Amino acid sequence: MDNENADIVLLGGVIYSNAQDVEWVQELDYKIDEQIGEVTKKTDKGSNFTNGTANKLPVGVKLYDTNTQVNIAIVNDKHIPYLKMIEG
Repeated sequence: MDNENADIVLLGGVIYSNAQDVEWVQELDYKIDEQIGEVTKKTDKGSNFTNGTANKLPVGVKLYDTNTQVNIAIVNDKHIPYLKMIEG
């Protein structure tokens, strides 16, 4: 993994990155929609990432779609925003 401080999760072939420090994300008023996936494995080795793998989120955490471009992980009743990492 290039950035060991990155907080990411891989779901459905898409990498989601923690966005709780992104200013515009903090200002969003979102509504939680359907579940898009669940963390099933935790690792800090990039080569071990498969669907459902996270490097910081605990196993069992669920990610949800919202009515915005942000996805939400719920950890101990705390909502943590994640953004899709789009390669271009």
